[in-house]
Amino acid sequence: MANEVRSRREAQTQEVVRWTAPKQGQYKVNYDAAVFTRSREVGFGVIIRDYAGLVIAALSKKGIGLTEAVEVEAKAMEVVVQFAKDVGIREATFKGDSLIVSGAIQGVGDVPSSIQNIVYSITQELQSFRVAEVSYVKRQGNAPAHILAQHVVHVVDYLT
Repeated sequence: MANEVRSRREAQTQEVVRWTAPKQGQYKVNYDAAVFTRSREVGFGVIIRDYAGLVIAALSKKGIGLTEAVEVEAKAMEVVVQFAKDVGIREATFKGDSLIVSGAIQGVGDVPSSIQNIVYSITQELQSFRVAEVSYVKRQGNAPAHILAQHVVHVVDYLT
């Protein structure tokens, strides 16, 4: 019985997450953050794809001074929204791997006090998009954005 339960649990954790395309004319924006405790820096990674899966833009950006994981993820979303606007994206689905941040922006659940101002800023910026959906994606479905966030160790400030 224990082996059967373990096998089911292993199968669930190895679940394949596949990229799904947005509607034609819209974009999918995956983002993530990485924390480098030794240097007290963070990295933000963003990848924007169109309905055909083609990469439209990507970003690796360095940040400093953030320590709490939820703050880092919220700040990543703030960076992402601004980057998407700068690139000219106005219809997008934003996907990150923090349930807390995704829920806070969607107005679901309690917003930790440490990110209330960031969440407010994000929701204000999202109003300038024609279509702006925010949702959660499992970590394994967010690998390209995570790689870009980790790449920041090779970047002075940002790289697009």
